[in-house]
Amino acid sequence: MKAVEKTSAEAPAVAGPSCAEVLKLLEEHIPGVIVLDSKNVLLYANQAALKILGKEREQVLGVRVGKLKNFSLVTEQLDWEGASCQLMLECSAERRISRLKLELRKAMQDLEELATVRSAVERTALDAEGRAQEMEGFLEQMEAQQSELESRLEELAGREQESQAEWALIESRLLEKIQEFQESELRAATREAENQSRISELEATLQESRDEVTIARYDLNESLEKLQTTREKLANAEGRVKDAADELFKAWEAAEVAQSKVQNAEELREKAEKRTAELEALMEKFTPEDDDTIMGFL
Repeated sequence: MKAVEKTSAEAPAVAGPSCAEVLKLLEEHIPGVIVLDSKNVLLYANQAALKILGKEREQVLGVRVGKLKNFSLVTEQLDWEGASCQLMLECSAERRISRLKLELRKAMQDLEELATVRSAVERTALDAEGRAQEMEGFLEQMEAQQSELESRLEELAGREQESQAEWALIESRLLEKIQEFQESELRAATREAENQSRISELEATLQESRDEVTIARYDLNESLEKLQTTREKLANAEGRVKDAADELFKAWEAAEVAQSKVQNAEELREKAEKRTAELEALMEKFTPEDDDTIMGFL
């Protein structure tokens, strides 16, 4: 009381409610109220009390009443219009207990539904996380295979360039030797056999070079076929990653619905977002631009 009096003293004075406001509050927002005189004659009943009695105000005012089932006596010393009267209020304990029971039953149902949603969200998040880990391992394996094939292609391309350079050099040398042979044939017929043997050696060397070029081209075609197979596997992996992303998105939606009810679902959603970000970072390494670059190089 001292704290209240101190606060009231410090606060500025506020005018109290008017008589009309008090009567409106008593009529519309307060449970059943009945005022009886000393002889149990009903002097006042608000709207809530009239609704419980099931009668109009004119039917009950000035009527002597006996025991009221739904009302209980609060005080016998109430000053009402200059006389000592009795105050009776509506017995609302049972109604409040029923309302609390209904609220408790509804709360239990909400908790059961929340537990079901939480279990579903946890299962979905765990499945999505497992699939994301599986896709991550598969993508790492595909990345290693692609790197190996790219290095193999670079090696084959270098060997092909070397073979072409050797082929051009051999052709130029062969032309030079043929010219020299023709000139030497005109100059000396005795050296024909020697020149013929040299031509045979050059032709054999040329044939060997052609064979090496053929083998290099065969290796190149085989590597291209392996690269095509790897690309198909990567395309399938992208489809599986997309399915996993769709499932993750569904899990996020379920987590967002349960977010206002369960704080643990928020932590699972953050883990799913982190996994999705890692998958997107990995997928950026396997864009169609990288494949176009390899095909342009080939």
